[in-house]
Amino acid sequence: EAELNSHPDSLVQWSAIEEVILPMTEASSCPICLYPPVAPQITRCGHVYCYTCILHYLALSDKKWRACPICYDMIVKEDLTRYVIFV
Repeated sequence: EAELNSHPDSLVQWSAIEEVILPMTEASSCPICLYPPVAPQITRCGHVYCYTCILHYLALSDKKWRACPICYDMIVKEDLTRYVIFV
């Protein structure tokens, strides 16, 4: 039913993205632990965290979501996407 649009500027549903690959000129760090991200995950708002750090952060609330520690956008576990960094 859902047809992929071949137009290069068309938006893609976040749920359809399985992995984000981004070349970096320098190593990044997780904003929670301040170390290079281990099993990095990216949020809808584009911030990258260690998988365990962001899961622990999300678990500290009884709500299904929490505000991003950087931009305060809503984060839910189901929206986390694998992030591949190569320097």
